[in-house]
Amino acid sequence: MNSNGDDTKGWIAASKIAGGKPGVLTPTIATKEATHVNAPAAIMVSPDKSLLLVGQMGELNVPGDSLLTMYDKGGNLVKSYNANLDNITGLTYGRNSKLYATDFAWAEDIKSQGRLFELVIEGDEVKPRKIIGLDRPTALAFDITGTLYITVFGSGKYTDDQPAGALVVIKNLDL
Repeated sequence: MNSNGDDTKGWIAASKIAGGKPGVLTPTIATKEATHVNAPAAIMVSPDKSLLLVGQMGELNVPGDSLLTMYDKGGNLVKSYNANLDNITGLTYGRNSKLYATDFAWAEDIKSQGRLFELVIEGDEVKPRKIIGLDRPTALAFDITGTLYITVFGSGKYTDDQPAGALVVIKNLDL
């Protein structure tokens, strides 16, 4: 889990599970020391369980500074890519082995540009392929049928006719 909290370190915390119960969260990987980019937000394990993938949001008001980073089981940085996105908030693999990311687009001048992307890694480059625009997406996950669920923050203001957030459902993306 990310536990950023300390802007000088950008910690990812881990917990040992014993007897089916989680233990104490312990700072494990200081992502900012490894990458010089702030705010680990999206975290997931690769399908083969060999890597921990981390979406580093970067500075909230600096467009385009997000990283996609990969760490081995020892917590060592293996690869760091400029993700060509603004603020990665969610990562997931589909059953089709494609990697997807949500981009919150936090900065004031781009805040209406949140999106869902497929992240295509070619050599040392990440080429994001836009799938749809979203209103400040925060997380995403596929179910066992391949349906994608995305939480969106939206405007963050609740009114009688407009909820503060929503759940977006996309079927058949994972084919």
